[in-house]
Amino acid sequence: MNKYFSNDYELLERIGEGGLCVIWKIRPKKTPKGNKLDDFLAFKQLKEKTSDNLEAIKSEYRFLKFHKHPGVVEAFDFIDSTDLTGFCMEFLNGPTLQTNCGKLEEKALRKVILNILEIALFVYNSGYVYNDYKPQNFVYNFRGELKLIDFNLIQPLNKPPTGKSGTLGYIAPEILTGDKASSFSDIYSIGVTLYELVEGRMPFSASNEDELIKLVTESAPTPPGSLDKSLNETIVKMLSVKPLDRPADPYEVCQLLGIENEINKLIKGNSRFYFNSGCWPFASDFVKTLRKKRAVNKPLVVVSTNKHENNGFYEDVVCLAGIELGNERVVPISEDDWNNEKNDIQNMLEKRNKANGKDGESSYDINKVENPYNPLQKRLLNIFQEGKLPDQDEPVYLINCQDDICEEIINVACPYDTDSQTSREIILFTCSKNVIDFKDKIRLYDLTSFPNRTVSYLEKLMKRYRIDKEFIDKMEDLSGGDPEVISEYLYYLLDENILRFGRKGWEIIKRFDDSVLPENIRRIYNDRIDVLTKRSLAILQWLAILNVAQNSETLSELVDLDLSQTEKELCQLRKDGWLKYGQGSYFFSSQSMAKAVYGYLSPERRLSMHRKVADYIKLKNPQDIDGLAFHYYLAKNHSQALRYNYDAALKWFNDFDYDKANRFICMAENVFPFLKDNEEESLLVFDTLLLSGDIAKALADNVRAEQKYKAAVEVAEKINDRKALAITYKNLGDLYRLGQEFTKSIEFTDKALNLYRKDNDLPHQAACLNNLGLAMWTIGKYDEALENYEKALKINERINDLTAQAKINSNIGIIYDLTGRTTEVMGRFNKALECAQVAKDRQSETLVLNNIGFFNLNSGKPLEALEYFKKGYEIAVDIGYAEQQLNIISNIAQAYHKTGNFIKSAESNHKALDIAKALKHRMYQAQASQLLAVDCMAMGNFKLALRMLTQADVM
Repeated sequence: MNKYFSNDYELLERIGEGGLCVIWKIRPKKTPKGNKLDDFLAFKQLKEKTSDNLEAIKSEYRFLKFHKHPGVVEAFDFIDSTDLTGFCMEFLNGPTLQTNCGKLEEKALRKVILNILEIALFVYNSGYVYNDYKPQNFVYNFRGELKLIDFNLIQPLNKPPTGKSGTLGYIAPEILTGDKASSFSDIYSIGVTLYELVEGRMPFSASNEDELIKLVTESAPTPPGSLDKSLNETIVKMLSVKPLDRPADPYEVCQLLGIENEINKLIKGNSRFYFNSGCWPFASDFVKTLRKKRAVNKPLVVVSTNKHENNGFYEDVVCLAGIELGNERVVPISEDDWNNEKNDIQNMLEKRNKANGKDGESSYDINKVENPYNPLQKRLLNIFQEGKLPDQDEPVYLINCQDDICEEIINVACPYDTDSQTSREIILFTCSKNVIDFKDKIRLYDLTSFPNRTVSYLEKLMKRYRIDKEFIDKMEDLSGGDPEVISEYLYYLLDENILRFGRKGWEIIKRFDDSVLPENIRRIYNDRIDVLTKRSLAILQWLAILNVAQNSETLSELVDLDLSQTEKELCQLRKDGWLKYGQGSYFFSSQSMAKAVYGYLSPERRLSMHRKVADYIKLKNPQDIDGLAFHYYLAKNHSQALRYNYDAALKWFNDFDYDKANRFICMAENVFPFLKDNEEESLLVFDTLLLSGDIAKALADNVRAEQKYKAAVEVAEKINDRKALAITYKNLGDLYRLGQEFTKSIEFTDKALNLYRKDNDLPHQAACLNNLGLAMWTIGKYDEALENYEKALKINERINDLTAQAKINSNIGIIYDLTGRTTEVMGRFNKALECAQVAKDRQSETLVLNNIGFFNLNSGKPLEALEYFKKGYEIAVDIGYAEQQLNIISNIAQAYHKTGNFIKSAESNHKALDIAKALKHRMYQAQASQLLAVDCMAMGNFKLALRMLTQADVM
């Protein structure tokens, strides 16, 4: 028996045997002898070590090691030597599911089926085909829990095996006829298992294998006789001869059985196993790289990761290396073992240093090595303990070790003989730039960029689950890729019923407030904050207060610390993972980290810090309106907060960023209750309410816009400001027109017009007349619309407002077209185009060109229309007018469609769909999807057409 095995385990008895392996009952020697069932383990020993058999048992162990689940047998401690190959696993002494077949009552049957499907769903969503579902492979442990065993046929979904893998009678028809295994073939095997559970027999029986194969590949089974009709129908569907006639996966089976809620509840309870299962992405690639570099068959792998990098990736590397790299096992070492031995190792190092003429104190501090239950530390022990060094011809692999450990291993374990030019081979995989000092003694493989690709917990999830990319990006921003933080976010979202497992994998079912920091995440960060130095904490707190990336000079002034000291602290904070650096500024590694540091401050301290920052910005950078608005608001300087938040909202509104404008206008409104009742602040309150209404209207929130405008009317009446009242009436009239409340629109526009006439305000009179024209046009009163337009046009000609003239002439041209005066249309359009070009108003120019194009399109001239549309689109792109780009590209698609160029039409509609998605314009998304469907049907692609119509319907 292998020496490692005999040192650690006591062989008790043989308890099972299959075609590939023998199962032994064993007891760990460190466990006190007793008769408790959880004192025992099982050892699965490979009977014949062929290359195929070895790969099969390795595949099984890899899956079990990296995919832990309550319904999957647990495995650990892989051994591969000349005389023994296999692995340890939990001991299951209960009966198999076979003993319950045909004997379960409905309630118990339902529970067992639910457990089977949830286990199968876990395997499926881990990305694997199991290939051998049958009652004999489901075993009860001594607690009565059902476990799936025997994973030696498991294969990744993207690499399914060929051939007749599995057990005859449970093997799907397509595999028997030579096709590859798939998730559909697993569904078939589960179907046979469920059939047997219900009936106590298999769906097909025959006197020989050939007859059985014929029945399976050609016949439908007799439906089982359960009292549950949906169960009978679902099992028959699972046993369909054609794979595509079966449910696609275990979750769909649950839906057919009507147990979707039960499976969701079970998955939620096991969510930690779903999220934490699987090997880290690229860990396998890393080990393959390691294998390519080795020179002999028995390498020694040494790993010690820095604390902030210890995300589990390197543990996975070592585990895989323990399987792939030969005979060396990765043996866990307990905390007690470590404490007992580390002093001896320290003394040995000091003794060795004295012998070499050094002071006796080792540069390697054994106490700095983190150990608790660290399976990696055994390698360090073997390196440093006298008499336990590996043979001279075995290379030493160091993966991302701390620099001081690297130096000791290189100097002590692997002395370099310059005279003979012989050396133990050291191969160092590292992210540290400091190891360049060792380049003369080792072969160095610098994988600086490699871990950046590997340590993303989010990427690990994306490899296995179909998680929405937008959600993944949000989690990345919130967590900075920290696995512990991401895990807690996911559990929080599960607890709040925001995240759930569905037909398409994990999905967000409702919006969540990402400004809320879950309490568990706050505790994680508070523990990390507690060990920071005062200087480091002060820097982080000021950065959290600033709420934007900041340079070291600003932080130095705010913290009141020497610049060189500040930069030193910032460098350490970057090294410890708190901060990132880019474009000359420092910023938090994640949003949640910033929130935690901010929350660590007392309310009083926050208030004083915001006041200091506001005064600092006003002195150093008064153009930073956003910063002043934010900090005066949080400093509770209400008068300044109102003023600067209004200015910031107006700036973003004029830049068409309505979301940012809305954020600042809301902060401005929040200070209303704290303002003094004087004329100056009342005017600013009015301006704020008016702008708030404009922003709400731009965001298509007409109800809120009406509320804000009416509130503005009350303020205008209170301060007796006629101009303020007039502009609010005008805006209300325009809002009601957009909402197709034309009676109200005309009423309030008339009110505004009368007030502007009293003040002889010609520009606003013209604007009101234009709005009245639009309202009359919309309700089909074209003569009255033209009358109002002509009046507005005369005023604009009088005041020489060319932009307004361009818009009105364009509108008159459209009405001429609607009323049959087609010969006069182009005259008005050309006049409109001339006014826009003279005024150099490119926005108006693109609107007029679009109207001319549409007129030609409706006149049966699609080619002429395309010319105008393309000119208008070029201008819209040039000035960044996204809304008009969307409008015109949709018209271009229609023009191409009318010319019969369906490919160009589809391309244009696809572009329209992309723009609509970027603008979050659902109506245009639906329209573009619908028009794409029309193009697809015209080209004969009915499948894609149906998909586009479905998408349009969803929108």
